[in-house]
Amino acid sequence: MAPRLRATDLYLLTLCNRQVYLDHHGDPSKRVQVSGYQAYVVREGIEFEQQIVSSLYGASKPEYKYHDLDTGFQATLELMQKGVPAIYQGVLIHDDLVGIPDLLERMPGDSRFGSYHYRPIDIKTSSASQAGQRLQVMAYMALLEAIQGVRPEGALLLRRPLADHSALSSGRARPSPRRPARRLVRFERAARRRGSVRVASEMRLQ
Repeated sequence: MAPRLRATDLYLLTLCNRQVYLDHHGDPSKRVQVSGYQAYVVREGIEFEQQIVSSLYGASKPEYKYHDLDTGFQATLELMQKGVPAIYQGVLIHDDLVGIPDLLERMPGDSRFGSYHYRPIDIKTSSASQAGQRLQVMAYMALLEAIQGVRPEGALLLRRPLADHSALSSGRARPSPRRPARRLVRFERAARRRGSVRVASEMRLQ
């Protein structure tokens, strides 16, 4: 069976297309070791992701071994069919494309599962969305469209910019009590499409 294209490959393509080729066809023994800084960035991302999931979402997690994505996909499908509110690290597979979005959130609207469908949310430590991140979310949207029969919106949950944190800590700015803990920032509407999918919203922490 040919190796599947990963949604994360689309993100990596915007950084270095050679890395994607080598990940799929290169000699694993020649892989450059992860630097201390890269390991730190990964740890920071995982901690931020888990903080968001535990504080804002009561997400279910499908049970599967790390490399057994087919089992992970079946476990994810079972959770989607049950209609759980949110799914953490679910596996999506269609044809030769595979993706593992940070979150799948149940939304109102008909699909093959019933009167609801799921949209992908990816959690990033950056404070502004990047083209590669949007492409990655769009891949999740395409996968979900094939699986549930309806194209969802996609979302990025981003870290608040440092300048905003500084203003709040110094007292120069205060969050409005009318604003919820999360703010939904629309940045790509239905009119803006990239290929067959679109990213319709972006989330920032308040």
